[in-house]
Amino acid sequence: MTPLDRARRLLDQPPPVLLPGQTALPVTARRPPPVCDVPRPDHAGRVRLYPAGWRCSTHAPWAVAGRPEPQPGPGWPATAWATPSPQGASRVHDARAIASGRRRSNPTAYRAAQAAVRRTSQQAADTAAAYQNGHL
Repeated sequence: MTPLDRARRLLDQPPPVLLPGQTALPVTARRPPPVCDVPRPDHAGRVRLYPAGWRCSTHAPWAVAGRPEPQPGPGWPATAWATPSPQGASRVHDARAIASGRRRSNPTAYRAAQAAVRRTSQQAADTAAAYQNGHL
């Protein structure tokens, strides 16, 4: 019998339920529900996975510590992911670096940066003059 004939014969046979060396349950079997890991008969409530293992409500870490069951909160605050970014300040410093020639850029960006620095300098001068004159 040639290897090709042997392969054809194997392909013609129906596949086995379990392959050699396989110890898993068939796909149709349901997983048994989790059981509390504490070896006492006084179990109550829903079983959940904690870092210490599967525990029921009676043996959960919060119950063992004598605390009430933690209730779900509102979640993260709305500003948790909206951390302020210094983008505005970095643009000003970049414009100053470009305007002074310390940072390379194309001629259009150079002229725009010089105009921006002039505007901020003029605004600062106007504000200082207003403070000195008592208008602000």
